[in-house]
Amino acid sequence: MTQQPSKTAAKTKAGSPSGTKTSVKPKFDLNDPGWYLNRELTWLEFNRRVLHEGQDER
Repeated sequence: MTQQPSKTAAKTKAGSPSGTKTSVKPKFDLNDPGWYLNRELTWLEFNRRVLHEGQDER
């Protein structure tokens, strides 16, 4: 029994001529520090929430 390539693989190969590069502009600037969390600040915020829950008398 021989394996045949899937239809999606055939479409992918036929989709662009070989040797050409497609330039995709990123949707987000990954160098923007706003996309990243400060681990120390998030840890302090977590601790604040835990202490607040501990003070809740429910």
